[in-house]
Amino acid sequence: MHEVEQIARLEEELSARRRELGEMRLQLDVLSTIDPITGLLNRNGILDAVDAAARRQIRTGEPFGLLLATIPELRRIRTAEPEPIYVDVVRDVAALVTAALRDMDRVGRVDDMTLLAVLPWVGEDGMPSVRARLEGVLLGRDARLEPRFTSVIAGPHGRVDPDDLLAVLIGVTISPPAGSEPAGASVPH
Repeated sequence: MHEVEQIARLEEELSARRRELGEMRLQLDVLSTIDPITGLLNRNGILDAVDAAARRQIRTGEPFGLLLATIPELRRIRTAEPEPIYVDVVRDVAALVTAALRDMDRVGRVDDMTLLAVLPWVGEDGMPSVRARLEGVLLGRDARLEPRFTSVIAGPHGRVDPDDLLAVLIGVTISPPAGSEPAGASVPH
């Protein structure tokens, strides 16, 4: 009987360890896509959101927009000011951008001066109002936070290859030469 009790105890311990491992895997999945400073999606997380939106667009025809907001002042603050000041400002900017968008929109921090928003059901007609709203909240916070926008639209009629879309985004986030823009992107100021 002693052996049966020991086996039962070991099986119970193994079950507990499996639950613990499952919880740790879930935490890793969440933490690997979250920016630790802002709580927004990080680069991996936002690219996953872009991929999901592109695949949904291919499957359903649902249009969506991508809006890349580059704020050069954030890089200046990062290099010229103490770290806590940069952290406070970038958290504030992230909160302002998130509050200015809809709950269904996904926002991520691409690098120290760039945020990317995935905007379901936003096409060419809706993008100018989104840009204006974001520009208004950022400039209302501080005139030095002037964003430069790059947008890409996946319309309801044409299908978009997610790999092509990601290539455009990666090209944009690697800092294209001044005055150039990726194919299919518009850069209003």
